[in-house]
Amino acid sequence: MAGVWKLTGVKRFITNGGSDVHLILARSEEGSSGAKGLSLFLYRKDNTLTIRRIEDKMGLHGSPTTENYYNNSPCELIGERKYGLVKYVMRLINSARLVIAAQALGTAQAAYDKALKYAKERIQFNKPIIEFSAVNQILTNDLLDLELSRSLIYRTAILFDELELLEDKYFGQGPYTERIKKLKRITSALIPLSK
Repeated sequence: MAGVWKLTGVKRFITNGGSDVHLILARSEEGSSGAKGLSLFLYRKDNTLTIRRIEDKMGLHGSPTTENYYNNSPCELIGERKYGLVKYVMRLINSARLVIAAQALGTAQAAYDKALKYAKERIQFNKPIIEFSAVNQILTNDLLDLELSRSLIYRTAILFDELELLEDKYFGQGPYTERIKKLKRITSALIPLSK
C-alpha cells in the first residue's frame, strides 16, 4: 500500500533523533505480534514531532540520542510491508554493529597509544616503568587484544561486504544461494562477536 501513513507513539534511544529525516520501524499490521508485523518508514521532520529529551551519554556527543513522540506524523512506507525488521533493519543493524566495533577499536588503540607513551616517559626507581615486567606484560597483552580485535573486525567486514554484494546482485539465483546462506550464518555469529 503506497501513500502516506500516520505514525503515533514514543520511540526511545533514537540516534540523531533531531535530524530532518528518520527511519522508523513500526507496527503496520493491526493485531499482529512479532517481527512480521513491523514495517520500515521514512519520516521527514515537521511540527508533529516532539523531542521529549536528549539522553545524557558517556560518549558520542556529536550524535544526540533522543526520546521522540510522534503525534499522527506523516511518513512513507519503505519497501514491502511486514519486512521492516527481517529484511531491512537487520541489514542496517549489522552495518551499525560493525561501525561500533570499529569505533571501539579506535578508542582502544588511542588508549593503548597513550598508555605506551606514559609507560615510556614515567620514571620510577631511575628507569621508565615500561622496563618493569608487570607493566610491559600488561601493554603486551593489550596490544595482542588490539590486533586480535582488528583482525576479527576486518575479516567480518570483508564477509559482510561479500554477503551484501551477493544479496543485491544475485539473490535467489541458483549458484549463489548456498554461498548467501553460508555467509548469513557466519556473519550472524561474527558481527556480534566483533562488537
